[in-house]
Amino acid sequence: MDALEEYLFEDTDYYETGMLPLMIDSYISASDLLKAEFCPVNELVEGLLTQGLSIIAAPPKTGKSWLCLDLCMAIAKGLPFMGKKTQEGRVLYLALEDTERRLQSRLNKLLQGEEAPEKLWLFTRAEGLQDNLLGMLHKFLTICKDVKLIVIDTLQKIRDSRNTNLSYSNDYNELSELKAFADGHDVAILLVHHTRKMPDSDDVFNTISGTNGIMGCADTAIVLSKSGRFENTAKMSITGRDIEGAEYAVEFDKNKCRWKMLGESEEYNGAVEDNKLRRKYLNNPIVTTICYLVEQKGNYEWNGSIDEIIERGLEITGKTLAISNKGLACELDKLRADLWKYSNISTIKSRNTNNTTQYYFTKTGEKGETGATGGIYN
Repeated sequence: MDALEEYLFEDTDYYETGMLPLMIDSYISASDLLKAEFCPVNELVEGLLTQGLSIIAAPPKTGKSWLCLDLCMAIAKGLPFMGKKTQEGRVLYLALEDTERRLQSRLNKLLQGEEAPEKLWLFTRAEGLQDNLLGMLHKFLTICKDVKLIVIDTLQKIRDSRNTNLSYSNDYNELSELKAFADGHDVAILLVHHTRKMPDSDDVFNTISGTNGIMGCADTAIVLSKSGRFENTAKMSITGRDIEGAEYAVEFDKNKCRWKMLGESEEYNGAVEDNKLRRKYLNNPIVTTICYLVEQKGNYEWNGSIDEIIERGLEITGKTLAISNKGLACELDKLRADLWKYSNISTIKSRNTNNTTQYYFTKTGEKGETGATGGIYN
């Protein structure tokens, strides 16, 4: 015992109880700290999720639960998540806003015929923090030593609903219990939470619902933000104590029901704009007409005059495609590149012997088979 310890112990009951005050028990000199050896930070998902307490927040019904279930499956199998390496381990997923039927449906869509991971355990009910949730989790971790991740979906489901104290200290104290549990058991806890309706142009993390006590306590914070509710693309913003801050453009694949990484955040605005252009393209009755005409035949080809396109367009869409032949010809010129970009349909137009313009539309299996310019104009 050095002189500092002897001085500090003078006014304590350590010699009687053997219990050290927290401040005395935890102090270390800078020189001793530099000599100490520590294990590297344990990353469950490279660059995204570390051991400790993390939170992911987004507006309601934007795909947070799909992302979390996919994350749980990836870690349970040791497979990449959104292109990032993962550390395999057992996962406890507390899907407290779901039913077993809904979870089964989502698992089937994500697995697409593959076997379910044995190391993923799902729960649809759990105690709250005030009802010994952490005690129950401790029992699970005592039995299963290989648990790496606990996902709680959502945070609000485990909070004491009787506590109406909406203060920084209350938020911080509640999450501190979870953080201490995660640190003490060497696991990662990921809390699913909501963002506020009002956006914040200065700092996206200010949109996390509640006080700054939530953000202040968490080791890592992830926010999914969209420019519109029905957008498939989003910006994923990440910051943390042991993780480098980053922003990524991500997209929800409706066919596979999972999020995928598009790239750095600079690509987000481009992806959003492209989605707007794509929707405008798909809602164009001229596009609907041409796609229908091309795809109704087995050889994916169709040809006809402007008059025929206008006539068939009225039959297919119930709308007049243009007020004049010249107007439709101008629109087809504008659509040439988009027909190729979005539908792989090349366009060729030529004049017949009777001096009328004939349009030839061909759909190919892969871009590039008929030329990158989207067809030929003679």
